[in-house]
Amino acid sequence: MDRTAWIVVVLCVAGLFGWGWWTQRETAKQVKALEVQRALQAEAKAAEAAKPVAPASSAEAPAPTATASKEGPVDAREVILENDVIRVHLTNLGGGIQSAELRDHTRTMDEKDGFIVINEMGEKPVGALSEGPGSIDDTAWKITEDSGKAVAFSRVTPEKLEVTKRFVLPEAGKEQHQLVLEVSIRNTGEQTVQTGGQFLYLGSAAPLHPDEWPRQTGFYFLDGKGGDVLYKGADYFQGRKFLGMGSGPKAHDEFQINLMEWAGVNDQFFTTLLRPMEPYAASMWASRFPIRIKGQEAASQKKQLHAVEAAVSLPDIALA
Repeated sequence: MDRTAWIVVVLCVAGLFGWGWWTQRETAKQVKALEVQRALQAEAKAAEAAKPVAPASSAEAPAPTATASKEGPVDAREVILENDVIRVHLTNLGGGIQSAELRDHTRTMDEKDGFIVINEMGEKPVGALSEGPGSIDDTAWKITEDSGKAVAFSRVTPEKLEVTKRFVLPEAGKEQHQLVLEVSIRNTGEQTVQTGGQFLYLGSAAPLHPDEWPRQTGFYFLDGKGGDVLYKGADYFQGRKFLGMGSGPKAHDEFQINLMEWAGVNDQFFTTLLRPMEPYAASMWASRFPIRIKGQEAASQKKQLHAVEAAVSLPDIALA
């Protein structure tokens, strides 16, 4: 019996979507962007089909359990993938993207201030496995490939699932901010294991300066069943009450998605977006955490700035 499930996802570490893209007044832009994404999906499918190995399965990402390591201290290792527009810093702790510098976008008009950094405020890497809010994998993964164009991490989980995550730079002529993440899962044990209940971490997004509105940093997803985009800003978690009615503050929340086409987190100008090869039924958890912008700590504290983080569940597959 074939004990391997192959799952392929496309991970955009820097889609340049403006805030207005998400408002109802920009519906036409949403439709156009969706058409582009579906075209990219078709291209990615064709490329994957050309590989000798690869049935691209239901959707998005990997599969096992993501509990913290009990194996003692290990050395963190960093691997870099880069092209003309992006420099991606990957870590073996959690096996994912710790941060990504946008080399074509400086923080200010002065280049000495450095580049925009995706997941700058996040402690855990994009692509890490998660069991829920506050439970994100940071175990040591083995680096099995480092070719300059692709980096792969592998690990066997306590459930005897051998998981490999492979991050690949885009080919020439493709969108250069967009990485492909290939995830394979193999059951090396004797018992059937379900991949459901695990999440893939989308990373975090944070305000770029203290004057941004809380709603300009948030999380979102497209439910393909109804064609609806759900968007929630960082202020969503503080709750809203009027005359004693409404909801109070919440540390995190979870959402059901009938047919996830894509999902992500965003600040005012940039987003980390994950799009599975095939849409599937999923859930998303999201939360926020307080941040301090370097050099503007007092203003950050006064305005109670928060970053947003989120994760989407894996396809529920039985591996025999």
